[in-house]
Amino acid sequence: MKVLGLLSLCSVAALAGCMAAETADTSPPATTPATYVHGGTARLEEIGLQAWWQEFRDPQLNALMARGLAQNLDIATALARVRKSEADLRTTGLNDQIDGSLRGQTAHGVDETYSKAVTTASSGSLSASYVFDLFGGVARTQERARTVRDAAVHDVATARLAMEASIVGRYIDIRYDQDVLELTHQTIASREKTLHLVTEQASFGSASDLDVASAKADLDTARSSLPTLIGDFEANVFALATLLDEPAGPLMTRLQYGGPQPRPVAGHDIGVPTDLLRNRPDVRAAESRLLSETAAIGVAQADLYPSLKLSGTITRQDASSWQFGPVLSLPLFNYGRLTAKVEGARSNAEIARLEWKNAILSAVEDVQKTQSAYTAYRRQTKSLSEVVASTDRVRVLSQETYRQGAATLLDLLDAERRYTSARQSLSQSLRQEATSWAKLQVAVGRGAVAD
Repeated sequence: MKVLGLLSLCSVAALAGCMAAETADTSPPATTPATYVHGGTARLEEIGLQAWWQEFRDPQLNALMARGLAQNLDIATALARVRKSEADLRTTGLNDQIDGSLRGQTAHGVDETYSKAVTTASSGSLSASYVFDLFGGVARTQERARTVRDAAVHDVATARLAMEASIVGRYIDIRYDQDVLELTHQTIASREKTLHLVTEQASFGSASDLDVASAKADLDTARSSLPTLIGDFEANVFALATLLDEPAGPLMTRLQYGGPQPRPVAGHDIGVPTDLLRNRPDVRAAESRLLSETAAIGVAQADLYPSLKLSGTITRQDASSWQFGPVLSLPLFNYGRLTAKVEGARSNAEIARLEWKNAILSAVEDVQKTQSAYTAYRRQTKSLSEVVASTDRVRVLSQETYRQGAATLLDLLDAERRYTSARQSLSQSLRQEATSWAKLQVAVGRGAVAD
C-alpha cells in the first residue's frame, strides 16, 4: 500500500510538472522578405539534387566534381559526425531509462587448517532499474539528440556545397591562369615581331636607337610576367589536389594541356527568400541547433522536479535473496544550481535563435549580392568583347601604318598595349562572371543533396 501511495503521489506530481518542460518539436517562425530586390516570385522546388556545375558543359570539370564528391575529406569528416550523432541518439529514450546487469562468480579455495579440501563457492546476481520520465526530461534529452543529429546531416550538405564551390572556383582560376599565359605568349610573339620590325627600320635609318630600346623594353616586360603566372597556375592545381585528396603530379599533367574558360550556358531562377529556409543547409542546421537548445531547457527544467526510479536485485549464493522498490529523489540543497542551469539553457536558446536569424539574413544577402555581381559581370563581358575587337583592329592598322612610315613607334606600342590590356580585362571578366554564377547556385542551395 505504501508503494502504491508513493506511485500515486508521483503520478499527480507528474501531471502538474510535465507542463513546465519545454519542447522543441515545433519550428520557430521566421521572417524573410517577400522577394529579392532583383528577383521574381517563382518558387524553387527540389533543387538540392541539381548538378549545377554541368551547365558549364565541361567533361573534365564534371569528372573532377565526381571524384571530389567521393573523396573530399571535409565531406568525409561531416559524415563521420553524423554517425557519431546517430550513435548518441541511440543512447537516449528507453535505452537511457533502463539499466541493469547480470553478474556471476565462481571461486575455488583450500582449507589449510583442517581437511585441506578444495572448496568451490558460486554466486550470482541480477540487477535492473527503470527511470520514470515524470517531467519529460528523458523525452527532451532524446529530442535534443535528434536535433543534434539533424544539424549534423545538414552540415554534410553544407560541406558538399562548400566543396562544390571550391572545386569549380579552382577550376575556373586554373583555366583563367592558362588563358592569361597563352595571351602572354601571344603578346611576347607580337612584341618580338615588333622588335624585329623596329630593328629593320633602324638599319635603314627610319628608326632610332631609342625606338629599338623601347621595343626591347616592352618585350622584356612581357617575358617577366611568365614566372608569376606559372606559379599562380601551379598553386591552384595544388589547392585542387587537396580538395580531391589526390597527388598533385598526375592532376597537373592532365590539366596542363589547357582548355577554354568555363562559362555557363544558361541562367537559373533564384526563387524567393522563403525558399532558403528549406534549400540552404546552413540555415536548416542553425534551425536544428535552435531546436536542440530549446530542448535543453526542458532537460534542465526536469531536473528541478522529483525523480522516480524503480529498481530491484536478485542475489543467489548459499541462499537466495531479492529486493524491489521505488526510489524517490527530491532536489533540495542544489536547487539554486539547478535553477541557474535553466537560466543558462534559456540564454543558450536565445543565442541560438539570434544565430539562426543571422543565418537567414546572411543567406538572403548572399543571394542578392551574388546575383547582382553575376548580372554586372555578364554585362561587362559583353562590353569588353567589343573593346577587344576594336583595339585589335587598331593594333592591326597601326602595324600597317608603321611599316608605311605614317605612324610612330609610340603609336604602335600604344596600340599593342591597349589590345593586350583589353584582352586581359576580358579574360578577368569571364572568370568573374563564371565565379559569381557558381556562387549564386550555391547561395540558393543547388546541389546540396547527394543523389
